[in-house]
Amino acid sequence: AVRTYVDASGEHSELYMFGGVTTGGVSTNEFWVFTDGIWIPLNVPGAPSARHSAMRVYDPQIDALVLMGGATLPGNGLQNDVWLYSCQTGQWGQAGGFPKRDFI
Repeated sequence: AVRTYVDASGEHSELYMFGGVTTGGVSTNEFWVFTDGIWIPLNVPGAPSARHSAMRVYDPQIDALVLMGGATLPGNGLQNDVWLYSCQTGQWGQAGGFPKRDFI
């Protein structure tokens, strides 16, 4: 599967990867961490829905990855939600949303 938009945190030695598009052209919500030279799948209950092209950033003030928006395939449906992944607890939580637009 092809993945894009990988995030790395300066606070941690891990590299996180969420979502992307499979070789079959379908969005995924797979969540992985690269640590100690290996990729490990993270199966976290309550994770965001499948998407690609989401904005992601690490917030050191709250020790969390922030995921915002994105799109889904097939159909290119736009997402307008915001999610936080706590690096301390290992849990996802929805943080809110924003108005939908006709572009990404």
